[in-house]
Amino acid sequence: MADFEPTRPPADDGDLPAPDAAQRSLADALRVSFALLRLLLLVLVAVFLLSGMFKVKTGEVALRLQFGKLVTQEGRESFYTPGGPYFAWPEPIDTVIRIPVTPNELDLSQTFWFQVRDEDRGKPLDQLPVSKDGLDPDRDGFLLTADKNIMHGRWTITWQVDEQHAADFIRTVSASNNPRRMIAQAETLLRRVAERAIVATAAEHTADQFYLGNVNWDGTRSRMQNALQEMESGILIANVSLTEYTAPLAVRSAFLAVDQAQSARNQAIIAAETERARILGEAAGEAHPVILAAIEHYERLLRRNDAAKVAQLEQALAAFFDGAPAGESFKAVVEGETDAASRQKLAALSLPVRVSGKAYDTIEKARGAAASTLQAVQRESQTFESRLRQYRENPAVVQDRLWQETMHELFAGDAERFYLPPGNKEVYLELNRDPNIKKRKERELYEEQQKKAREKK
Repeated sequence: MADFEPTRPPADDGDLPAPDAAQRSLADALRVSFALLRLLLLVLVAVFLLSGMFKVKTGEVALRLQFGKLVTQEGRESFYTPGGPYFAWPEPIDTVIRIPVTPNELDLSQTFWFQVRDEDRGKPLDQLPVSKDGLDPDRDGFLLTADKNIMHGRWTITWQVDEQHAADFIRTVSASNNPRRMIAQAETLLRRVAERAIVATAAEHTADQFYLGNVNWDGTRSRMQNALQEMESGILIANVSLTEYTAPLAVRSAFLAVDQAQSARNQAIIAAETERARILGEAAGEAHPVILAAIEHYERLLRRNDAAKVAQLEQALAAFFDGAPAGESFKAVVEGETDAASRQKLAALSLPVRVSGKAYDTIEKARGAAASTLQAVQRESQTFESRLRQYRENPAVVQDRLWQETMHELFAGDAERFYLPPGNKEVYLELNRDPNIKKRKERELYEEQQKKAREKK
């Protein structure tokens, strides 16, 4: 058997056949394709990582959840305010929840209102028919008052999400990413809370208080807010407004009669106060509070028999009516009262006003009349003393002059004169009017009428 000799490998690669041009082109294409694929993968990864970037619109805040847990900053729950962009990992790593924080209104127009037929909607209350069967609890809404009466009302609740407690809102109320669904879920909760608060408030007040608007509905807002805070809902109640209310239609006319009487009473009071202010203003101007306060204080002093203070007040009044300011005139009077309550009643006496109006005019006229009377009396006194001295010196001359003056006064003007001879002879008088005087009077009357006619033109 011949010895076996194994096949010897080629000495080197140079013995293989050289690749052709097609193989080289294919290899180049594969290298380029793999390079582009790597670049595309990098771009896709970058786009994926940046797809979590988000912005927050005006009127909303945003919260970021990572694997379902709220992301905190420095150990505190934080929210994103309007602006951006903000970074977040793409879903399902991070989830961004947007929460509207603008004010919303919840309408409670049917909960506590009676049922109205479709054909009667929009009609005024006075034109609505009264049901013969009364109220049906299954159909009609109403409220029970403290005096066991029934009232109807419509409310509007203004609310919004507190951005500082937005995390509480998504935990307790709604974590939906649909704003409409989020608001609907919040209003479902608010409706229940509002109904409980309104029922509790109505039960604390009478029907008259309810109907006359003497119910403080801010207390209802406080009840709602306290309940929502206990739930950690993150909701703020801005306002609770009663938009319409009425008594049951069957008894509404009786309530209207009371309302009309109350309105007439208020109008009468306003008219009386207006008339009082007008009369006092005309009487004493802006100083009428001073005079009223002084009169009331004067009466109190008389009841106390305090003669010294009565005299002091009279002096102050005299100074005030002489034109001095009230604060200056009554300063000593006010300071003389040591009791705080009494000094409070005299506050008007410190006003910096002066007397005016009819009171001032009357005082001025009285002063003028007093001065004129005094001057006339002084002139008469001087005349009398002068004539008295003359009479003592020459009585006959003075008598004759006084007689002439008296005769002149008697026969002055339109007086018709008759002269009687001295002695006891019998005299017949024909008392016909003097024709000359009659003509003169008629002429003067005609001229006066013509003058008035010309003035009217």
